[in-house]
Amino acid sequence: MNREIILQLIGQTPAGQWTEQNIHNNIHHKTRLNSFSDMSYKEIKSNFENTFVDQLKAYNHSTLTGLEEFKHVDSIIGCTQYIDTLYQSQPKNIYVLPNEYHYHHSLKMNNIIEPEALPDNGHVLMSVPNFNNAGLPEHFEKVLNVATQRNCSVHLDLAWWTISRGLTLDLRSPCIKTVATSLGKPFSILKNRIGIRLRKSEVTDAVTVQNGMNNIPESLFKIGLSYLQQHSLGYMWDTYGESYDELCRTAKLRPTPIYFIAGLFGQGNKHINLALKEFYANWCARHDSNMRPSV
Repeated sequence: MNREIILQLIGQTPAGQWTEQNIHNNIHHKTRLNSFSDMSYKEIKSNFENTFVDQLKAYNHSTLTGLEEFKHVDSIIGCTQYIDTLYQSQPKNIYVLPNEYHYHHSLKMNNIIEPEALPDNGHVLMSVPNFNNAGLPEHFEKVLNVATQRNCSVHLDLAWWTISRGLTLDLRSPCIKTVATSLGKPFSILKNRIGIRLRKSEVTDAVTVQNGMNNIPESLFKIGLSYLQQHSLGYMWDTYGESYDELCRTAKLRPTPIYFIAGLFGQGNKHINLALKEFYANWCARHDSNMRPSV
């Protein structure tokens, strides 16, 4: 596959949102959905949360420090529920930085500010990694410094962490109160969203209430636990890492820490799902099966 074809496929990849069907059907074909008929709802939920936390700690494509300080675990219906709960619990006191996740703009909350404008006792939500630079947010350390000085709470949306490579994130700052991530990206189960929120301290909000009432659908736990038991969170880089690097070299793209994003000269970061799907198929055809990435 030459550079011209790769660039054509990148041009055909949707810019705003990506669909798992573009590339990841192979993991769904390989995953057996277990019934867990011998386990109660609470046992399935507990196993899901514990397995997820253990795998998050073991994720070796990027480095996460300080996760042990988060003693409280809640299940969430994807990171969007995590975001919505912050808006519900802090309706006039939750802020985001410019160039954040487009969902915040869609809500039209008029809460986008620069780090210096963060008010005393405010709450700020940041995506890590951030799409625009495929790394830590541009003013990450500055936000932590301002938050510490003004007694603010920092919340981190780690939806893309488990498809990142080569990043380092230290969660030990006292101002970082919660983090959340889900299985939507690493296993591409966006239509069956399930994830976890981790907290350093006790809190009462919609997520804790719904967890206490066992309102998270059991079917989502079964799906999530099935995937976690049969695959590692590093699945995407383990599977596509070598072909991703070769694709970038072939098309003269700038690699990023996010496996479905690459930099196109003069045009910023682009979704490359369609190109990666076709390139991966060609890559596998050109390599002996013993040399394919482990799954």
